[in-house]
Amino acid sequence: MNTYPSNSPVIAKQKDRLYKEFQSFLSNHHILTVTVSESTVLLGDQVIYEEKTRSKSLAFLLYKDGLREISFYEPMTSRELDQFLDALTENMGAPEETDVVSLLWEKDFNNILYVAIDEIFSNTEEPADSHFGGETGSRSSSGDEKASSGAIALTSEDRKCVTETGSKIGRIDGEQTDPGVGVSQSILLNDQELQEIKRIVSDDKRAFNPPRELADALFEMLDLERDPGRCDSILKVLKEYLSGLVSGANFEMACDVILALSEIERSSPPRHSEYGPLVQTVLEDARSPRAIERIRLLLRGGITGSLEHLFKYLSLLGPGAASILVDILTKMEDPTIRSKARALLAEFVHKSPRCVEEWLFDPRVHLVKQLISILGQPRLEEAIPYLDKCVYWHDADIRKEVIRALSRIGGKTANSIQVKFFTDPDPQVRVLAARSVDISDPETIELACKLISEKQFFKTEMLERKAWVDLLRKAGSDGVVPVLRDLLHHRTWFKRKENDQFRSYVASALGSVATEAAIQVLLEATHMRNRRVRNVCQHVLERVQAEEERDSSNGETRERA
Repeated sequence: MNTYPSNSPVIAKQKDRLYKEFQSFLSNHHILTVTVSESTVLLGDQVIYEEKTRSKSLAFLLYKDGLREISFYEPMTSRELDQFLDALTENMGAPEETDVVSLLWEKDFNNILYVAIDEIFSNTEEPADSHFGGETGSRSSSGDEKASSGAIALTSEDRKCVTETGSKIGRIDGEQTDPGVGVSQSILLNDQELQEIKRIVSDDKRAFNPPRELADALFEMLDLERDPGRCDSILKVLKEYLSGLVSGANFEMACDVILALSEIERSSPPRHSEYGPLVQTVLEDARSPRAIERIRLLLRGGITGSLEHLFKYLSLLGPGAASILVDILTKMEDPTIRSKARALLAEFVHKSPRCVEEWLFDPRVHLVKQLISILGQPRLEEAIPYLDKCVYWHDADIRKEVIRALSRIGGKTANSIQVKFFTDPDPQVRVLAARSVDISDPETIELACKLISEKQFFKTEMLERKAWVDLLRKAGSDGVVPVLRDLLHHRTWFKRKENDQFRSYVASALGSVATEAAIQVLLEATHMRNRRVRNVCQHVLERVQAEEERDSSNGETRERA
């Protein structure tokens, strides 16, 4: 790109081609994230660029300025991609004090996010060996000039202060201070010491929490201010302040800010009627996909802060934060943390089942099962359309989870989806569907009777046939008796013992129905030629008669009492 002017047709054509490739990828995957190391650029675990010569390396150009990760999101515009490329091009020819992070920050992208770290001594090269040999090594002779690589420079004023302080100290614990240790123009640090300083600074930055007093002052100003323009300016500061809290994983303070803003939005006095839309803008920004993705990047980097406050903050963000909880469910091993994530996700689903829709066809079966289970909340009919989409999922375990979820929701609409599984290709799914449907629905019973009456019914396994008979048994109406009668009288030339066992099971079901029509079928069956079935029918009739006598006796006892 440096070879041609920026308005060259060649460059324009290359940019257009690159943008189309981005569009194609993002339309399928929604996000493209690359990580930057000292000599490589990686997409996941795959190296997509490598150059070990630093002077020629784009990776090192980005890495030395602290850039570690770049994410491109759908719908990234061609203008954003052009600005991104312009920033890289500008940095290549810029002086050393210009860094690519600053150039990218000036662009203020909406659909391009990057992770950058602040590097102290970012321009420091490794000290020469002579610094640590017999010689002291070269030092700056000018009082205010910076020392050589790895040195912290002292001004003349600094040296004077240190000298005066040293002369006042004199002795330490009665010992004479080493006369050889004087105040030079610079303090040389070796590589290990530099790394330790970097670590201390990094830890200190991570532990830094902006003071509560700042938030209190901003809200106090907001309460006193009457000019809408100034209110807007204060809220913009609050928005940046909140963003900083989240970036530092200070979710406890972030919760307080969100709660305070929500309180203002709900109860603004008449003189602050302009607050509503302005505050809503700040809250919408906190709940935006870009803000949510920032938190996801923190978690991926292992920075969570207090998990208790993280979950509280996510609960304030609402269903839009579902993606963070999905990450926790799939990436964190602690069962207690996953349980909390699942409970909060259930709350989000209750408010908006749509928040988990994009993961219902995720290749991770264990995740999809969990989400379907969460959708199956009692009487949550809003979840039914999303469960309906999973009826033909290729994994049988997921289809069974859909049946359980619909069964927990209940109602006629859920039942109408469940009966679709009556003809599922997997026998275990059909069995679960037969055992889970609502037998109070006449249409369900009618469909079951129709399927049982078909010839292929007797080609199914015994377990499945018994499940269908149990469905008719639970229905307990005269409408199922003709179907049970046909099953009782069904004869086969093969597997006669198995068939007799099944017919005996049907006789037991007729005894449970125990209507006059059912009793009549059993009486007729006592004259069958098959002795085993005949004896079972006789036994079922005796049991029904004994139960009727016992119920009659109990009724008379209650009447006398």
